[in-house]
Amino acid sequence: ISSSSRQSIVIPPEADKENILLLPKFNIKAPIIVVKEPKLWLIYLKLRKGVVLYPGSAIPGQGYSIIIGHSSQYPWKPGKYKRVFSLLSELEKGDKIYVFWKKKPLVFEVEKKKIFLPWPKGTETTETVFPPSSQPTLILQSCWPVGVAAKRIAVKTVLIK
Repeated sequence: ISSSSRQSIVIPPEADKENILLLPKFNIKAPIIVVKEPKLWLIYLKLRKGVVLYPGSAIPGQGYSIIIGHSSQYPWKPGKYKRVFSLLSELEKGDKIYVFWKKKPLVFEVEKKKIFLPWPKGTETTETVFPPSSQPTLILQSCWPVGVAAKRIAVKTVLIK
């Protein structure tokens, strides 16, 4: 067991005001922004302020949730979350992901990851790579490889607490 999996998680002070995603393996903390409509321009705008709960996704812990974030973005673009998901490929089975949703801590554990060519260039979507199930699931997704938007990386995590 690594020391990072034994450490206790402290609720970030920001969780008092907003929903937070915490990736302790990389010391990454980002606000989770809710976007209600699947409009690309709106999603891109909100990605400047954190990671985005994909429109139509369930609230984390209550079903099938997808959170997207940038792996890389042009340096001249505004926002401080341009590389928030650049290390997704480094996540391994058993790593913990924390979500603080309306001040409630949720613990997810990495189950698997996959790199795929998304529709319409490829045949896969997040839902075909990791089909929804009855178990509360959180998918973290970004462009792959870092610096290119050709493919996607998706990391499937399941609620454990």
